[in-house]
Amino acid sequence: MTFTISQQGNIIDEVIEHLQYGTMGMAIARSWDYERIGNKITFTLKEGCSIDLEAMFWFGYFTKD
Repeated sequence: MTFTISQQGNIIDEVIEHLQYGTMGMAIARSWDYERIGNKITFTLKEGCSIDLEAMFWFGYFTKD
């Protein structure tokens, strides 16, 4: 599974920062590969991992602008 987020650069910067340093961001990064290209981030579910909706919810909550 793959999905892409397109947003302003400063928001993408915050998402990347949370993926690297935030508790829930690191939980997401354990299950998802991500790649930034300009103002887009593409997430791809890692092999053998499953979607954790609770982690996705909290990631969104703690990464709010």
